[in-house]
Amino acid sequence: MMKLSMYLLEAWFQSRGYKLQSAIHEGEACLVGARVTDELGQKALACISDKDADFGLVTVTSGQDVIFVINATGSEILNVANEAFEYYNAWEASLLRGAFHGSSLQDLLDEAHLAIMRPMLIKNSRMELVALTDSYGPQTHPMWAEYLRQIRPGRSRHYHYGFAFNEPVEVAEQHDPQIAYSPVYQGDFMYANLWSDDNRRVGYISAYEYSRPFGKKDLQLMGVFQGIVNFYVNAKPDVLFSQSALEEYMQAVLSGQTSRYQPRDIYQLNGWKADDAFAVIVLRDRGNLNRLAMDAAQERLESNMYPMQALVEPGRIVFLVNLREYGSYTKLTDDLQHNADAEHFVWGVSHEFQGLEDLAAETDLADVAAARALARKLPGATMRDTAVSLLMEHLRTAPRLAQLLHPDYRRLQQLDESGGTQFVQTLFWYLYYNRSFMDASVHMGVHRNTINYRITKIFECLEGDTFDNPQSRLLYLLSYLLEHPTL
Repeated sequence: MMKLSMYLLEAWFQSRGYKLQSAIHEGEACLVGARVTDELGQKALACISDKDADFGLVTVTSGQDVIFVINATGSEILNVANEAFEYYNAWEASLLRGAFHGSSLQDLLDEAHLAIMRPMLIKNSRMELVALTDSYGPQTHPMWAEYLRQIRPGRSRHYHYGFAFNEPVEVAEQHDPQIAYSPVYQGDFMYANLWSDDNRRVGYISAYEYSRPFGKKDLQLMGVFQGIVNFYVNAKPDVLFSQSALEEYMQAVLSGQTSRYQPRDIYQLNGWKADDAFAVIVLRDRGNLNRLAMDAAQERLESNMYPMQALVEPGRIVFLVNLREYGSYTKLTDDLQHNADAEHFVWGVSHEFQGLEDLAAETDLADVAAARALARKLPGATMRDTAVSLLMEHLRTAPRLAQLLHPDYRRLQQLDESGGTQFVQTLFWYLYYNRSFMDASVHMGVHRNTINYRITKIFECLEGDTFDNPQSRLLYLLSYLLEHPTL
């Protein structure tokens, strides 16, 4: 039997002229008060009386509450009380069956809504919407009209309006259901936090006052629902982070499995265009961080770099970004510099690409960029930063590599070894800066005339070859880079 007090019958008694006396305890779901007799083994006492009369009738219902009433027939009180308790008992039993049989959080919320009868939602600790009753809409608050237009089944349901309905700081600290006032909603809302077994807040349930005020009965009903959902989310820790279609697609593709969604489905669900450009960000932790730290890093990027879709994997978070929606590639990398947690994470970014079919390959490249940044003790790197060194590594495995290098490179190398000159390096920076004496001198930290003199001597040694041919210049640059991979 569920432990619900006489507050469940409060409206019925008040409609018949009775008032609730102070014997009803203020704080417990199962009322605490004077016991009638030990033999009855009752836990609670609820007192109903008119203004003057003494108690006249005792009715025991549901094995939890005792009702003292006057000026009413015993059968009338007993039938109404039993009907109410049976309804709520059946309601709790239905919730428990759903939890044990693996119903979704949306199904459980819809069941709770039958008794609480207010617009309700469940969100996880990252403020992502997990379940929402149909009674939400513009009639509840004008902001929700825009909210509902923005929710798409194809992407993460994180949305900034969700923050507006939890202004009181103390909301996140309460273990029992509470009623608070929301300045943005301009009305009361009832909330119940969800807690993990290690006492970490993992989400919350909230209901918004609409058409009638909250009462103590609502708090008791919310308490019952909170207890069932707490049990449910601790048994299935990932249920609060239910996947969107895009997230499910990403997980399947990156794990080499077949997704039930095709790229065309993802494009349609998200309103994307066939020629949209994408980029992948990989955020890799610098050590063994727990899920809480990963959540904080994900929330920080999603809050400051909206919109993007995240997929949390062991040791890393993968973000897919539609650059048409987000902005330029340069903006993306600049924002990463400011918003990524460089102390605990290192990031890598793929090249821009078109077509979700390349998602797995581009994620691998972003991961390589992150690994290069980690090795060089940088906060992050793009593929544009690391592609040259990768290309050089592949080129160094080419057959007969020594014979493929520019012959003048080897000749200048021999002159440097015998005469202590710096011809090889000087010619590289001269060609690298598009044959600019000034830029080469600034880079090497010598006077411009020194560069001019060295280049003149180089051309004399090479018998007049001034590298006017673009292919010759490119081959010399590649030859130098292949032997200086850390440049």
